[in-house]
Amino acid sequence: MSDTHDRLDIVDKIVELFENVDAVMHCGDICSPFVAKKLMALEGKPFYAVRGNNDGDITFLNQTFAKLGPIKENGQVLDIEGRKIFQLHGHAIPEDQITDIAVAGKFDMVVYGHYHHVRNEVVGEKTLVLNPGESCGYLTGECTAMIVDLQEDGNNVVQLLQL
Repeated sequence: MSDTHDRLDIVDKIVELFENVDAVMHCGDICSPFVAKKLMALEGKPFYAVRGNNDGDITFLNQTFAKLGPIKENGQVLDIEGRKIFQLHGHAIPEDQITDIAVAGKFDMVVYGHYHHVRNEVVGEKTLVLNPGESCGYLTGECTAMIVDLQEDGNNVVQLLQL
């Protein structure tokens, strides 16, 4: 998920839909600690979050997320089920540079937010580039998130959720 921007009703739906996932990623713009408190319902799952340009009170967000995991400032490289994943918000670089990162082929997956549109494509030889869109729906009118099933054969099944 990305860009929840304080949409508490949508966060409730995401929590319900993510009940059976193995790990959770938030690609930034959580915005306020009361959204983080709602996400605490996902405690017990690996939770990977990065800071967005609209995230306020990062100290309190980090305190709220203490049981889930820290919010990384500038993105992070993850190893999930043998996949090397680069997660970022995306506000610090133009979107074409995110594509360049993917084309370099150093990651199996690049997951980002900020641009408020859905993206699901393979770039370069093998890198899956995902933007789950905006969970808040403020700019596009569509509240979206994604679930990625990491298959044993190395293929990934991406499900776009309309919230």
